[in-house]
Amino acid sequence: MRDIYLLRHTQVDVPSGLCYGRSEVPLAASADTDIDTALERLPAQARAAEHVIASPSSRCLRLANTLSRSARTDMRLQEFNFGAWEGRRWHHIPALQIAIWSANVAHVRAPGGENLRDVAKRANECVQTWLAQTDGPVVLVTHGGVIRALVAALLKLPLAAVTRFNIDYGSCTCVRMHLQHAELRYLNR
Repeated sequence: MRDIYLLRHTQVDVPSGLCYGRSEVPLAASADTDIDTALERLPAQARAAEHVIASPSSRCLRLANTLSRSARTDMRLQEFNFGAWEGRRWHHIPALQIAIWSANVAHVRAPGGENLRDVAKRANECVQTWLAQTDGPVVLVTHGGVIRALVAALLKLPLAAVTRFNIDYGSCTCVRMHLQHAELRYLNR
């Protein structure tokens, strides 16, 4: 059995209601304290992990580089691509488009963007790549949407189930990989 630790970046400084997905956005002014708090909550096994892999987003890299001097990036850990919606306020996006997308987030894409199945596929490929390269735990520093998609993919849950839980900023989720199945050890710690 092997543990995968999924860390979400810390709080960002964006206007309320902004659809930012893959867009580069700054961390909150409290970033140093937020990062320290996030790292203190990690179990010793995660803090000592040989493989720390991060989304190339600056908000993830800051946490990953604080955790490990040898942190690597993997494009497959990027946040949901909202396409034409990126950088727009949710209330400026046509309500009908949002309703259609929200009703089937697993299969419907924002214009020029991804659906949840796309995110789960690429993130799961990332996990499998890194699990094949190590015998120890793997720490992935990424985004809320990616973590939700990975939890569903690894546990073989319906992708639509991810809309029923939130991933907090700076939180850690742990999935234990057994030979034949995955087990959610904890969510949002």
